[in-house]
Amino acid sequence: MKNNKKGFTLIELLAVIAILAILVVLAVPAILNLFNDSRRNAFVTQAQTVYKAAEEEYLTKQITPGEAITAFCNVSGSSEATLTLEGTNDLTYSIIFDTTTGKISKFKISNANFSITKNTISSISDITAVDNSRTAVSACSFD
Repeated sequence: MKNNKKGFTLIELLAVIAILAILVVLAVPAILNLFNDSRRNAFVTQAQTVYKAAEEEYLTKQITPGEAITAFCNVSGSSEATLTLEGTNDLTYSIIFDTTTGKISKFKISNANFSITKNTISSISDITAVDNSRTAVSACSFD
């Protein structure tokens, strides 16, 4: 009589499980880094959008008599002007203009994961470095 055993032995199953565990240990950190990089890049894009909107709004306010401003800030309790932007509800920002040049001189923005603080800024291309420690924007002034 022939003995036809079908299936896997315990050793074969354990070997497959061990190989899968090793693959998971190697793949999960790489995948998490991809997600984190995507969130960081999205934040930088949002920060650049806020920068552009602030420049445009500043110029508009300077042209309109009696509406000249020197800063934008959306920190709670602030009396500064705020920007009207869609999709940026999770951001807090403080933007101060140099009134002699009309350019943004100080720029601080943060969300739940990242922040950018620039005490000197000359153009939108300066907005690239992200602080992973998340320094929250808590006031509309720079120290």
